[in-house]
Amino acid sequence: MAASPAANVPTAAPTVQPTVAAAVACGDDVEFVSDLTVPDFSKVAPGTALNKQWQVRNSGTCAWGPQHRVIFVDGNNLGATVEHALYPALPGTLAVVNVSMVAPAAAGDYEGYWRLSDAKGEPFGSRLYIKITVAAPQP
Repeated sequence: MAASPAANVPTAAPTVQPTVAAAVACGDDVEFVSDLTVPDFSKVAPGTALNKQWQVRNSGTCAWGPQHRVIFVDGNNLGATVEHALYPALPGTLAVVNVSMVAPAAAGDYEGYWRLSDAKGEPFGSRLYIKITVAAPQP
């Protein structure tokens, strides 16, 4: 018995599409480690120049690059520019956030709050803050 012509027609193997892993977006986050300068409730003289430094950890999965910033969000900015570039930091590493300020001329308690922001300007992580007491001038 002869084979029918249809029986000898080769069939194409199914085409398998390679699986492409979806790009996983990284996430920004920050963890406060310590106040390096100007501890909370520091007493300072009116007009004193302050160089506030916070040590933080990049606790996210994104590297901080040139577009990452520290921005003023609330309270008294103590004469500081309201936006500063961050130093680059890889995930898991420590970094120093540095803001130059000046104590007000009037005696009293002052607080200023800052946050980090991503390349799109979106804030992330907990607020960083400074709390000082400006002492009354001595007669």
